[in-house]
Formats: sequence, structure tokens, C-alpha cells
Amino acid sequence: SGKVKLREDRVQLSCNVVRQYQPGAQTVVQKEEASPLPSVEKPAVIEKAAAIPEPTKKRRIVISLRQTSDKGKDKANLDRLVIILKDFPGQDEVKLRVVNGEKIVNFRLYNVYIHYCPELHQQLVEVIGEDGFTVESG
Repeated sequence: SGKVKLREDRVQLSCNVVRQYQPGAQTVVQKEEASPLPSVEKPAVIEKAAAIPEPTKKRRIVISLRQTSDKGKDKANLDRLVIILKDFPGQDEVKLRVVNGEKIVNFRLYNVYIHYCPELHQQLVEVIGEDGFTVESG
């Protein structure tokens, strides 16, 4: 049991009680005003918690694009890049850095979260080159 909240276009889940799913078991739904669910025995929770894999750390992918005099080509390249990113949904943030001569403009793509993996890496290399992006941990 827990709560689900929408915060800045992202879903946040807060768990109050967790127990192992048992097929065929009756599901009990209670409103917040009702009495709390019975507590689960501590050893069972500890055993199950050890079996849950540690979540992967979020990363930030920083993509650098150089603006050219061909606005149509630049837009097509950006559109292709966004399509590729959306093919790999996940938890990793995307930051876009556009270089225009001496000026650098940074954008945070709030509606795009990706799963950085070898397949995505290869597609990014094909579009923007090996030096066109970096991956930051944390």
C-alpha cells in the first residue's frame, strides 16, 4: 500500500507496506482514513529486500550539436535525434547543448527520459559521432 503523486510531469510512488505477491490471494483495498494494513513480519521483509536488485543510478546524456547555416538540415538532424531517443524510454536525463559559433545554449529535455544502452550508443554515434555526446553519472 502507498501513495502515488504527480510531481513535475513525473509519477512518484511512496510505499507504506510491501508484501510478496501471492497469486490467488484476495486483494484488500483500503482508503487512507481506514485502519492501517497489518504489519508484515520483519524477517520476511528482510529476506525479500535482499533479493530485490539495487536500482541503477540515473545518468545524464549530454548531446552537443553544432548549428550550421542550413536550418532545414539542422532541424531534420534534431528531429531524427529525438525520434531515436524516444525509442529507448527509461530514467536517464537528456541535456542538449547547441553550439552556434562562440555561443553555447543548453537545453534540458524535460519530456524525454531514456535508457542509455549499447544499442542507443551505436545509433547516437551514427547520427552525431562519437564525440557528439557524453554520459554523466549521478
